[in-house]
Amino acid sequence: MSLENITRGTVLAENVVTLNASFTKTLELMRSKGFPGGYALWINPCKTIYTSGMREAVDIIFIDKDAKVIKVFKSLPPFCIAQSTKEAVSALELRRNTIERTRTRIGDKLRIKLY
Repeated sequence: MSLENITRGTVLAENVVTLNASFTKTLELMRSKGFPGGYALWINPCKTIYTSGMREAVDIIFIDKDAKVIKVFKSLPPFCIAQSTKEAVSALELRRNTIERTRTRIGDKLRIKLY
């Protein structure tokens, strides 16, 4: 799976790992020496992210049922909390600076593309 910003025509991640389907792979990502470039962690359902246990800052995007960006956290450091609004249905954790690099903004439409 890949993660695309349809509004901006950019790719946020070439590989998307789901928390509910790939728990072992998710643990490997979180225990690694940092969040790998090109990867996103899709947590569904999710309204709050706790970055305890993370080794470095991450970008977080909350999306609604239509995959519209409703809240972003840029470079959220370890041991912090990111809480979204009631409209959030899932969250995406990405490598730090992905939001800035892809110019992703609130209101943008995302697509998780299956291969």
